[in-house]
Amino acid sequence: MRKNIPNVDFKKLVHDLLSENSQSNRAGLKEFINLLTYKFLMPLEYYLFFRMNSFVPVFVRQCMLKKVADNNDILKTLSVPVLFIRGEHDVFLSVSAFENYLRIIPNVRGLVFKGVGHSPQWEAASLFNETIKDFLKKES
Repeated sequence: MRKNIPNVDFKKLVHDLLSENSQSNRAGLKEFINLLTYKFLMPLEYYLFFRMNSFVPVFVRQCMLKKVADNNDILKTLSVPVLFIRGEHDVFLSVSAFENYLRIIPNVRGLVFKGVGHSPQWEAASLFNETIKDFLKKES
């Protein structure tokens, strides 16, 4: 089943994810997890996503967000084949950012998985695994 992804208040989401207040932090984490996938997660899947992401301490999230990295110069020098996969409904990696990476990375193959969000490896696991397998066979 597909979600109706609302307009996201990323400013509030980031504030909550970085909050040391446990209730705000938990609310931000729930919203973040809700945005990772386009399809609804089953309760056990949701719990796994929540547990995996809750292990990241607030101070680590704060440090990650403060870090600004423009790796375009490095990406332009890659000499290995690159497979770049984006979910059609990804709210974290914009279409323009994806297209920019496809322009600057040499020898890149870009794919968009239909009907999934930021977690194609989870939402379309079989297709994702087959795609990776095919890519590795072709490039090895």
